[in-house]
Amino acid sequence: MLAVGSFWLRVASLVRLTIRLVRYPILHSFRRFAHLFHLPGTHRIARLLYSPERREYDFFSGTVKYRGFTLHVDTRSYIEWYVFMFGIYDNPGVSLLTGATFVGDVIFDVGANIETFSIPLAKATGPDGHIFSFEPNPTAQIRLRQNLTVNQLHNVTIVPTALGAGIDDKGLLYNPPGVNQGLSSLSLRSEQDVAVHCNVDTIDNFFSTHQLTKVDVIKIDVEGAELTVLEGGARTINRFFPYIYVEVSTSNLARFGNSPEELRDFLLDSGYTPYRVITSRERLIRLERVSVCALPGVFEDNWLAIHPARLKDTDFSNLFRFPATLGHHEKR
Repeated sequence: MLAVGSFWLRVASLVRLTIRLVRYPILHSFRRFAHLFHLPGTHRIARLLYSPERREYDFFSGTVKYRGFTLHVDTRSYIEWYVFMFGIYDNPGVSLLTGATFVGDVIFDVGANIETFSIPLAKATGPDGHIFSFEPNPTAQIRLRQNLTVNQLHNVTIVPTALGAGIDDKGLLYNPPGVNQGLSSLSLRSEQDVAVHCNVDTIDNFFSTHQLTKVDVIKIDVEGAELTVLEGGARTINRFFPYIYVEVSTSNLARFGNSPEELRDFLLDSGYTPYRVITSRERLIRLERVSVCALPGVFEDNWLAIHPARLKDTDFSNLFRFPATLGHHEKR
């Protein structure tokens, strides 16, 4: 009986090995296709071939090409799995901000993760500009430094703090188990989260203590704390009117006691015009001050907010350009 059980274990092991050997060339061919053609349905096929949820032991850790740059990735983290499979991440968002960035701009990347935004923007703003990449997660910081070093970018500063509505030197960052650090948050998501100490600053305090003279672009992706980050930067925002690109999630905002409607109203009250970024069609749809029910109950979105003071610098036809080779463009 024991011998029979051992036989079937060997058979099962051989089947798994065969599947893996067959899958790898298919996966390699699919990645080449997915990097060239971003077609509907490819994401579903990618999940079937190489699911991001089952990468605990069968994972890739190394470098891949990303928009003409090199990124260190670990496919156990969803964002890095996505870059590995498709060679891009939030393509419309990166293209939007690249189109809105000029030589010499100062940019705040709040929730930098592995620099999928900071690295292309660092090239666009040039050596006279600067990127401040706010990332409190220690694991993500390691990858950040690797990616800045391998791409020889010297105009990016990693800021190992979180941003919020107030200053707190005893803050807690909750990290999910495993290596999927893109879900780190200042709010507890589940009992399995691991809490680590982190300092919390505000945009206004950081701006004044570092004696900065301007900020041109603020990108925020902080798992629900987006409105609190904006509230902590109200003085700076109302002085310099930067472009604001923000992730919007009903469930994430709710964990901080906020909603998409409150975020929209903050932007409108600050004189901004917020636009929904429709990624599938590369379009911007203007958001008005409408009833609460006008926004879907389950809401996952990205918004670009533009102040009238920036309109003279905004070429809407240029915002969605996809720069195969990123260059610089001067202030108009």
